Amino acid sequence: MYIDYGYDNYKHVYVGPYRLVPDKYECWGYKYKPWDDSDRDAIKTCHEIETPDGKMIMGPWSPYKTPTVGEFHEFIEEVRIQ
Repeated sequence: MYIDYGYDNYKHVYVGPYRLVPDKYECWGYKYKPWDDSDRDAIKTCHEIETPDGKMIMGPWSPYKTPTVGEFHEFIEEVRIQ
């Protein structure tokens, strides 16, 4: 199955399936909105995603990992099917 990962207007580059998701990324109306939770000894990234109807959901990735574009698309496909 071919997935069009498209063109990232924010960074003006082609976004392939193995590139990391940039801070401003949208796929099928789902907007990736990460934010950093700073502790004294660590910074954790919370992977929030805004749905097309405005609700916020959490991505399944570790707070110490940035998902790839392919992983983001795969998760959004699972959410859309449910």
